[in-house]
Amino acid sequence: MACFRRFELLIACAAIGCGQDSSVHVLPARPQVSSVSSSETESTPDNENLSGEEIHDGGRIDPFSNPEVKAVALIFVSTDCPIANRYAPTIRELYEKYRSKPVGFWLVFADPSESREIIEDHLAAFKHEAPALRDPEHRLVAFCGATKTPEAVVFAPGRKRAYRGRIDDLFTDFGKSRQQPTRHDLRDAIDAVLQGRAVDPAQSPAIGCDIPGARP
Repeated sequence: MACFRRFELLIACAAIGCGQDSSVHVLPARPQVSSVSSSETESTPDNENLSGEEIHDGGRIDPFSNPEVKAVALIFVSTDCPIANRYAPTIRELYEKYRSKPVGFWLVFADPSESREIIEDHLAAFKHEAPALRDPEHRLVAFCGATKTPEAVVFAPGRKRAYRGRIDDLFTDFGKSRQQPTRHDLRDAIDAVLQGRAVDPAQSPAIGCDIPGARP
C-alpha cells in the first residue's frame, strides 16, 4: 500500500510540476471557497493544549511554545488537495524568507486519514523543509477556525489571532486562477505582526478543499 501511495505521489508531482513555478489555470471542481465571518482578535489560555503530532517521530509539539518568536504562521494543508499542492513553491519561498526571523512557521496536516508515512512521502515529493504537524484531533483546526486547505492563520504574541484566510489571491474562484497574484496576504500579515501593526484585512476567503470534519 505504501509503495502504491508513493507511486500516486510521483504521478501527482509530475502532473503539476511540484518544485516548478509553472502556472495552473484550471483545476478539478473539488476546491471550494470558505465563508469567513468577521470576529474579534482571539486568544487562548496558556495552559490549553494546542499541541500537534510531529511528523517524523510522532512526538507532541506546541507551535506556540517558543517564547522568542514574535509571530506564528500556521498553514493548513493536505496531501491530495490540488490547490494546496499548487502552492508548494510559494510556501517554500515564504519559509525561506522567514526561517531566519522570529517567526514560527508550520505546516499543519488536518486530515485525520493521512498517516505520518503518507505525509512524509508528500513532504519529500514537494520538497518542503518547513516543520510539519499532524492535527488528527483538530485541536489547531478548532482553535484557528480553519475549514480549508490551503488556509493560513497568523498569530501575534499571546496566541492572539491576527489573520486568517488565503495565502494570496492567485485563485479567484473554483478552478480559476490569475497568471500571478496581485495581493500577498500571508506575507503582508506576517510582516505586519513583526512590525507590531494591525493586519488589514484581518480575514480573507480561502479557496481550497474542505478539511474533513472541520466546523465553520
